[in-house]
Amino acid sequence: MGEWLSAAAQVIIERRHAAFRKKYATKELTLSELEIMDEDGDTQVTRAEYIQFMLVAMNEVSGDLLHELNIQFDQLDVDGTGTIDKNDLAIKAKRKLRSARRKLELATYKKRLLEIARQQEIDNPISPLSTLKELRKKVSHAFSFGGL
Repeated sequence: MGEWLSAAAQVIIERRHAAFRKKYATKELTLSELEIMDEDGDTQVTRAEYIQFMLVAMNEVSGDLLHELNIQFDQLDVDGTGTIDKNDLAIKAKRKLRSARRKLELATYKKRLLEIARQQEIDNPISPLSTLKELRKKVSHAFSFGGL
C-alpha cells in the first residue's frame, strides 16, 4: 500500500514539474517577474538569481534552504568579494590561530597569577580569605583584558 502511494505521489509531482517547465519554457518574462528575480536590486538578473528563483518557484528547493546557504556562503566569503577562494581560507585560519593564541595567553597569565598568589601566601602568610579576595581581584582584572 505504501509503495503504491509513493509511486502515485511521484507521478503527480513529475506531472506538475513537466507542466511547470512547459509553461515557463514558452512564457515571456514580465517586468514584475524580473523585479522579483532581481535579489540585489541592481536592475539586472544574473544566472544565479534566475536559477534560484526558478528552483523555488518549481518547489525544487525551499526559500529557507537557499537563505541558509546564502548565510553559509557569506560566512565563508570572509573578505566579502562575493567569491570563496584560498584567501578566505587563509584569513579564517589566521583568525582561528589568533583566537587560540589569545586563549593560550590568558591561560598563561592566569597560571602566572596563581603562582604569584601562592608565592605571596608562602612569603607572607595572611588569612586565606583575604588572599582569595586579592586573587579574585587579579583574575577579574586579567579577564577584563586590562591586565594584559
